[in-house]
Amino acid sequence: MADTRDLIIEHASAVPLPPPSLANGDDAAAYAQLAGRIRAAVAPANIIEEIWARDVADLTWDVVRLRRLKAGLFTIGASDGMTQILCGLEKHAITGQLRARDWAARKPAALVEVNTQLSAAGLDMGDVATSTFAARIDQFDRIERMLAAAEVRRAAALHAIDNRRVAERARAAAEAAERAAAPPAEEGEFTLVPPTGGAPA
Repeated sequence: MADTRDLIIEHASAVPLPPPSLANGDDAAAYAQLAGRIRAAVAPANIIEEIWARDVADLTWDVVRLRRLKAGLFTIGASDGMTQILCGLEKHAITGQLRARDWAARKPAALVEVNTQLSAAGLDMGDVATSTFAARIDQFDRIERMLAAAEVRRAAALHAIDNRRVAERARAAAEAAERAAAPPAEEGEFTLVPPTGGAPA
């Protein structure tokens, strides 16, 4: 015979939830695998825990997406970082801007010139990344704050699941203690009382 909790979990799994909100470029299969692993670990016992498990999956996916966007920002912002460096190396800022633009367009001649110029100045792509971070610091800061907020909300969802289960265990223990404290009725403790008034003649 199936355990009661197993039956509750089976019923909860049948509750339809809205589809996940995936952005363009998100890997639906990867999300489904992540959500499935989280749900298996949480083992939601009711619809409330089912919703919380989905929240944990969505927030974890948000964290993954934001970290990917953060890495992508280094790529798309590299031209800004390169512009700052080349403008500092060139006599005229416009020359550095134009060369950085050609470098971002991956023009072969510009790639050779920029690599030579960086080497001569004792710089490399690590320095370009540093310059990119400085140029896009506000955007990096916003992503970091969004990451922190998502991680706090994810922790809150997991904490809510734990609190609910602790409360359920405490309630069950209290009910068991009440039942144990109540003295059982002993056989023969209660007797029938004859009706008042005599029986009819």
